[in-house]
Amino acid sequence: MNKIILTNEQWVEMYSDLACMLADAYGEGLETEVTPDDVRIFTEESQEKFINFAGDAEYFLGQLGFSQEVAA
Repeated sequence: MNKIILTNEQWVEMYSDLACMLADAYGEGLETEVTPDDVRIFTEESQEKFINFAGDAEYFLGQLGFSQEVAA
């Protein structure tokens, strides 16, 4: 299988989007909150869920033939 090489930015965007989709599909909605600086972030519990789903997402991307560019 040919590898599809993504830039680091594309890789992060892909696994992040996929992790959120997985969370939604498994009914594990990711809660957010707004900081005093008006920045939207995951709650602590949702951040842990996201990290777990992100690991799964990276695995699935690799199985589908995607890989991350290697820094020179």
